[in-house]
Amino acid sequence: RKKDVSRLKYGIIHSQVGLSDGVSIVMAQIESVMAKEMKIPKENILYLVGAAKHSSPRIIKNKILWHKYIVNKTMLKYYSKGYGGSISERIEKTINKTKEAIEEFITKNKIDVLIVHNSSHPVNFISSIALSRYYRDSVKSKKKTPKYVLWWHDSHFERKRFTNPAGDVKRYLLQGVPGKYVEYILFINSLQCDISMDYFMELDKKSPGFYERILKNHAVVYKDRKSVV
Repeated sequence: RKKDVSRLKYGIIHSQVGLSDGVSIVMAQIESVMAKEMKIPKENILYLVGAAKHSSPRIIKNKILWHKYIVNKTMLKYYSKGYGGSISERIEKTINKTKEAIEEFITKNKIDVLIVHNSSHPVNFISSIALSRYYRDSVKSKKKTPKYVLWWHDSHFERKRFTNPAGDVKRYLLQGVPGKYVEYILFINSLQCDISMDYFMELDKKSPGFYERILKNHAVVYKDRKSVV
């Protein structure tokens, strides 16, 4: 309910924050809107990231979420070739550790809403899959989970280098990049929304109703240099 918005605890997850990349800039703009227009106290807005330009009690850093973390880079390196053997073992071990970090962040800070940037993009492969597994395991255990809002800046549909995933990589993409647990999506343009629909329909085969739910629960937030978002 609208009257509850300012009381909720918000967690923002991304590879990094406070740097000069476009997503970091949007994250700062979003916080500005949340604080000024939605009257959300800044102490209720917390970050879980792999790297940060500045330190803050509201920013929790864990290098395992960074897009340049060695195992995440390995997943991208073998994207078209596929994994196996020791590579798969390293990947699974890292996903599990990242899932634990996400769960600790959510539980310790009593997060009500997660705003996740680019879990639709393989550049955040490890953290995206780990987040999906957190939801999977929590749902199985009938634990309460925060609302999952995805800010969709980019995806594997829009980059030529990601057009030919190996079979095991494709399974990871369907499992959690971003996967079926997303509850609301904000696209930065309508083209992204249009080209993502095939992926949503593929997810719907395993999770009937997902496609219709996302059709209702998404919006397009166009970039405008004159506005904050």
